[in-house]
This record gives sequence, C-alpha cells and structure tokens, in this order.
Amino acid sequence: MKKWFISDTHFSHTNIIKYTGRPFETVEEMNRCLINNWNDCIGKDDQVFFLGDFGLGDMDHLQSICSQLNGNKICIRGNHDKNASLMMHLGFQVVLESAFIKIGKHLVELIHIPSNPPTTHFQLHGHVHEKRPGKIVSNQLNLCIEVWDYKPVSEKSILKMLDEASNIEAGVPFKLIAIEDLASQLGLSIIQVQLWIQKDKEKILHDFRGRPAVSDKLLERYSSSSDYERVLFATIFAENLAKQNHKGVYGLLKIERFKLLKFYESCFHKLASIHKKYLGLANGYGHESPEIAGFLLFSRAITTLKMFCSSQREGFWYSGALFREIDESVALAQYFILSKDTIEGKRNLHKWFRQNNIPGNSQCRKAIADRMNQFASDDENNNKQLLEEIYNKKSKFTHPSYAAIRDVLDYELTDQGIFIKKFEYGICSNEEKMYELTQFFESSIWTAFQAFFECFLHLPIALEDRQFLRGMDRLFLERAQSIQP
Repeated sequence: MKKWFISDTHFSHTNIIKYTGRPFETVEEMNRCLINNWNDCIGKDDQVFFLGDFGLGDMDHLQSICSQLNGNKICIRGNHDKNASLMMHLGFQVVLESAFIKIGKHLVELIHIPSNPPTTHFQLHGHVHEKRPGKIVSNQLNLCIEVWDYKPVSEKSILKMLDEASNIEAGVPFKLIAIEDLASQLGLSIIQVQLWIQKDKEKILHDFRGRPAVSDKLLERYSSSSDYERVLFATIFAENLAKQNHKGVYGLLKIERFKLLKFYESCFHKLASIHKKYLGLANGYGHESPEIAGFLLFSRAITTLKMFCSSQREGFWYSGALFREIDESVALAQYFILSKDTIEGKRNLHKWFRQNNIPGNSQCRKAIADRMNQFASDDENNNKQLLEEIYNKKSKFTHPSYAAIRDVLDYELTDQGIFIKKFEYGICSNEEKMYELTQFFESSIWTAFQAFFECFLHLPIALEDRQFLRGMDRLFLERAQSIQP
C-alpha cells in the first residue's frame, strides 16, 4: 500500500480555472483530467490524504465524482468543504480538521490553511494554490495541484524533500561544501583553507562526488575571520609568483588553446549540419510543436557556440558569459521535449510561443534530473546536485561576480596593503586563465551533443548520424576522464 497526498482539486468549480490560471477550457475537461491523473497514480488499495477543498455542487454530483477516485481517502477539511458528516457521505473514510502523521523520521502536520507565522515542525498544506512553489518554504510544503502538474504527490517524493530540508540525509546535520569549492568562493588558496580547517579541527566528510567536504557554515565564518586579509595577501602573493613563473609557457598555451578552438569549431559545424538536415522532419510536427521549439533553441545554442569561439580567438576573457546562454537554450529545448505530454509542459510551451514567457531554468534542470533518475535511480539527489553545481560555476561569468573579475586583475602588494595594478579592458594577457576557460567550455559542447541526441531520438535520424552523435558523446567522455586529476 502506497501513500499519496493531494489538495484543492475544486472539482466543478468554474471560476477556479480563471482564478488560478488552470489550463482548461471547461470544468468538464478539468474534472476529466483530474480524475484520470488521480487514478493513474493511486491504486485502489492505496491511502490518500486529501488536504481540503474537494469541489462545488450538490451532494449527488460530488459523490459521483468521489466514487470514481481510487484509494482509501482521508480528508483534512478545507474552507470550501462541507461539514464532516457530509464529507464522509461523499466517500471519505475519515474527516479531520488537522492531523499529525509520521513520514520517515519526521512528525508532520496535515492542515488545509498553512499557519502564519510558520511552525517549527513541518506542515503539508493546501489553500494557497499557485501562489507558493511546490517546495518546502519555512517548514511548509504546498500540495495544491497547480504546482504539481495536477497530480497527487507520493510519500516517497515528500520524504525526500523533508530529508533535504532538515539536512539529515546520510546523518549529516548540515549542508556540505567541497573544500576546493570553499576555497574558490573565498578567493583563497586551498592550502590556506586546509590549514584553517585543520586548526579548527573541523569534521571532514565527502560530498556526493566523493570530494573532501565540510560544513558550508565555514564560508561565513572564514570570510568574516580577522585573519582573512592576511591569508588573502598570502594567496595573491603566491598567484603573482605563479604568473611570473608561467609566463614562459604562455606561447605554448596559446597554441594549445587555438588547437582546442579548432576542434570545437569542427564539432559544432557538424552539429549544425545535422540540425539543418532534419529541419524538414521537425516542421512536420507543426510550427508550435515541442520539436520546432527544440530546433529553434538549438539554432540559438549553436550560434552562441560559434560566438564563444570567435571571442576566444580574439582573447576576450568575458566570453565566459556565453556559457549560460548556451546551456540554458539547450536545457529549455530538453524541457519542452521531456515535458511535452504533461499539462505543465504544454502550458509552458504555449506561453513560450504566444506570450514570450520562458520557464525558469531551475524548472528545466529538474526535468532533466528526473530524466537522468530513470537511468540511475539511486543517484536521484546526486543528479540534481551535479546540475546545480555546473550551473552555479558557469554563473560566475554570467553575473558580475568579483571572482570572475579578480581572475584577470593584476595586484600590487605593499606594506600598506593590496592595490589594483592593472585591469583587463579587452584582450586578456593571462594565457593560463584563457586556456582554463577554453577547456571548461568543452562541457557546454558536450552537453549540446548529448541533448540534441536525446531531444530528437524519436525522429527518423539516419544511422550514420546516430552513430556520429553517440561517438561524440563517447569521445567527450574519454577526453573528460583524461584530464581528471
């Protein structure tokens, strides 16, 4: 027996379609979709916790709807629901104003209207419809159908969210940050940060990628340390020394960088030719189809790949700002293909074509992570974290972050302190940094190849082109493994 949670169906409530922007033309269409979604998830012997506001209409009508819904139903009464005895008459086995249940290790309150101010314990609630996201905010999780693609939510999904919110996964009472990422965010040498960690006798664990990691609370502590300026001075001194020592190989690095760019250009020229070759097939799906959306977005991604290479040939450091442009175009193409059979996906596709409205990238990453989970279910949280990590690292260039600017500054160190000696207004003279940036760019090209194959696998793509796309995926994997430390 599985447990499911759902709230605020509002069966036969005509105005709710307009009030909350539900993607239905009539209540009949809405009722039919909600009943189908309910029964597609919930078995006849499953337990359902309904968190209020079932529907409008007379008793016979609502009883008819309730009788079509699978599961043993427990109702947490909402402000639009009838009294407890009438709700039981509709078909609910138990009707309560609120209740506490255990989900995993968590004691959770079920309630229709969320408490204000929030409680110190977890609450599952309804009432707010689309006005809160389907994630835990201040210990409260909104289970209204608008934020769950009009479907019930499984106990397993909720337990995962509760575990993440309370940071008890794997027995770790805090969020982890890899030591190398901690040093990078602080702008300090990893050796200096490791000395701090040893001095403080901090517990060293491992993150989802197996890297040594510590509590992310150290980021605030070390950035506020009275010793920070001294450690920063030592870090910049070491960086300046390394620059002087490495200048002799800048010429060789530039040659290697141009070799990489030539390889990248050959890759996306081939991808562009395949993209163009199958446009006719995509057109066959209709001018507002997920396939056409995908083809349009890939045209943007391929163009931006070319822009990056052109900027890199000129030596512009801030060409890194194009990383997210590429990856977000590719992720949105994947999202439209992966979600094309969902109500949410259809609604967002409609808004993209006709309202110039773009789904959030976090929504796209979630759909991609869910797809990855189908092939590696044990790594569900790891897939999500990996996508977040890559996204955040590329955000360094997209946003006006100090870290991206500092990477190409020249500092002068004196007895009076740290002073800026030189800016990079255009062409970057630090060839070592430019080479690192060009190497990092490979992840975006690899992503583009993987995503194109996944997005258009259902098209009748020629065997030679399928083999080429698969071969490129293997090639990029081998290249990535060859540069692992």
